[in-house]
Amino acid sequence: MRNSSGLPLGKATFKHVPLGAGGQIIQFSQDTTGATKVICADIHGAYVKGASDSIWRQLFLASAIPNACVTPDHTWTNNDHSGCADAVVAPSSASTIYMIYDGYLLKSTDTGASFAQTGATRLQFLSNGYNAKNWGHALTVDPNNASVILYGTQGHSVFYSINGGTNFTDLSVTAGANTPGDSVAGVHLTACDPTSTQSGGVRQRWFYTKYGTGVYTSSTGPGGTWSLMNTTGMPTNPTSLYCDAFGTLWVTQYGVVNNVWKWTSGGGWVNLSIDSGTQFSHLAVDPANASKIIAVSGATYFFTANGGTSWGRWNGDLSSNPAQIVLRENSIKYLDVPPTKQFHPVANQLHWDRATAGRLIAPHGCGIAYCDVPTSGSGSTAPLVFHGFGEGIEELVSHTFCAIPGGKRLAGCWDMGCFDIQDLSRPVNLQKMAAASGDTWAGQNIQPVIQQPCSSIDYAADNPNWVAFMQHGGWYSTPITNPHMGYSSDGGATLQPFPTTVPNKPYCSGGGSLAVGNAGNVIVIWNTNARAVYTKDGGSTWADVPIPGIPANGTESGWEWQGNGYFLNKFVIAYDKAGGYFYAFNYGPPSNTSLKGIWRSTNGDSWTQQCTSAPTTNYVGSVHLRSVPGQAGHLFFTAGTGQSDSLVRSTNGGATWAAVTTNSGQAVNYVTDVGFGKAASGKTYPSIYYWGAVNGVYGLYRSDDNMVTSILLSSAPAGSLDYPMVVAGDPDVYGRVWLCMSGNGVIVGDYNFPLTLTA
Repeated sequence: MRNSSGLPLGKATFKHVPLGAGGQIIQFSQDTTGATKVICADIHGAYVKGASDSIWRQLFLASAIPNACVTPDHTWTNNDHSGCADAVVAPSSASTIYMIYDGYLLKSTDTGASFAQTGATRLQFLSNGYNAKNWGHALTVDPNNASVILYGTQGHSVFYSINGGTNFTDLSVTAGANTPGDSVAGVHLTACDPTSTQSGGVRQRWFYTKYGTGVYTSSTGPGGTWSLMNTTGMPTNPTSLYCDAFGTLWVTQYGVVNNVWKWTSGGGWVNLSIDSGTQFSHLAVDPANASKIIAVSGATYFFTANGGTSWGRWNGDLSSNPAQIVLRENSIKYLDVPPTKQFHPVANQLHWDRATAGRLIAPHGCGIAYCDVPTSGSGSTAPLVFHGFGEGIEELVSHTFCAIPGGKRLAGCWDMGCFDIQDLSRPVNLQKMAAASGDTWAGQNIQPVIQQPCSSIDYAADNPNWVAFMQHGGWYSTPITNPHMGYSSDGGATLQPFPTTVPNKPYCSGGGSLAVGNAGNVIVIWNTNARAVYTKDGGSTWADVPIPGIPANGTESGWEWQGNGYFLNKFVIAYDKAGGYFYAFNYGPPSNTSLKGIWRSTNGDSWTQQCTSAPTTNYVGSVHLRSVPGQAGHLFFTAGTGQSDSLVRSTNGGATWAAVTTNSGQAVNYVTDVGFGKAASGKTYPSIYYWGAVNGVYGLYRSDDNMVTSILLSSAPAGSLDYPMVVAGDPDVYGRVWLCMSGNGVIVGDYNFPLTLTA
């Protein structure tokens, strides 16, 4: 409903479902007192934990980022929506934070409550790739002066400011070389020697890297004379750059083993021979003791208490008895895996805590943790015991949602499988966690059967308690040996594998989608290389889907259901539970493009081509084919962010399609997904929720009258500047919507006011 000014009554409320952590936490920064900690994630945001914060607080918020910077970048010109490129707190000022957001360099002086633009030019900074995820910092702030900053970019120059970012000077540095397998240049990493002399309140010794060349230094401040360091023994492909509290510079080198080097003024470059067969990602020196050094490679930690003369080793092999590395997750319950609550702590970076002597902080693959390092440094006797402190971090990539009428709400996520979030205050991970004896979650009796990212979930038309789950294994071009498919016959309470293994496709670049007809009738379509299979007997037997032109073994070069990219976000199969048909979108193999279009089948045995072209011209984005509950033959098709095509729909089983408009002819495009929820009072058509643009205004919309009118619920649900890959209305609660964010977890929203155009 709207008031006399045409604005909606009341306000939609949104909140994160507390799944916790997730994502790769890839950067860490701390002021010298230890009061403020800042971290970055590899897919969406950045977080701060200040002295007054009990949990981590998101920095990528609509309330904090300047309005001029939050215009949706649907062409991804300045970023690739793959995480915060870098964020650091000034060592001498716990309230000053510099952060790269969507190509902008922003500054906060109130511990991240608000940011302002600096004078730095907006530059493309792509963070999706090896060269920008786990490297060191591109931003370095003078250890004693929060107004002095050296800013390394990606594919551009290096800049510095001595007035707090009001103005930046270009050092005219050419871009570094591309890293192997990446199409963008390496990041210019930066560092400052905290022991160097000061002039005018500015430390004088600074460093930056140029990938493919090596390390440059200036001994006359960031605006002084820069030169390539002594090249004898210098690593030329640096992936981390770190100057410790004693003035020693440390560098790791890409692509080689035993790859840690140090530089001291008088000693030149020295390879720190830690282990001849190991490639290290990061190293840290205890700021209270230069002889205590710890280096990490995956989940294996090497420690020395004598400056490198000898090394102890903690092995992250959880099969050790007892395990030499144990993580006790204090806040993220699904990582408490019994009986010993161990979790594999693969560290992305290492840092010694400035607030607690002898404490090591490790951002890792599912959050952040700390441990107190034994003074002996021996890795052969006592384990490293990590304690997670990731509460407040919501960085899971969630890319499927299933709301079972009268049943569970199931969200599938990358890395962490499927969550039951029927209880908003206590989500249960169905596939990675089982309750430990004595734990407050005891009695859940959850089977940890399927332990891979969950790509798609659907329930049976004739029995909503029969639910199928699609997992994906392998990685990019790695062959799958087990597709990790499973089902539940009790509404998702317990899971079990199908009786026989689902036929493999040759490779998997991120799962695919499935649809369930009646109980036991499942069609599975892999996202790449076109393999599609089905079963009519609950997985006892499987056969290839006989849609003409789809190669049975997924072997036709260049043929993909998904087109290009967005490999996690393709839903090209749907079951019309009201009409009794499966619908599939056929991308069309290069050898016979006439097979492109929408196909229909009753149970997967035989298929009829409903239309002979794709519903839209672009289908390389978030391609979703959705069936409207209770409306036989009603379908919607999206082309996703980055694609300007209109949202389209069919009301005759896919035979014809029309562009969707709303609010007296306003265009609806850039739609990532469409979901359907409980109908408004007096209505028979489900409420329609979608994320996209209406007349050029982006956000989450709802229509209660079959798209005649739509209302904007939010442009930043829960303040998040992420976007949802999946939108799902709730079938039982009017006005409730579920959003699976592309890197910011799961958000639930409620707005139960009926929608009309007049008061």
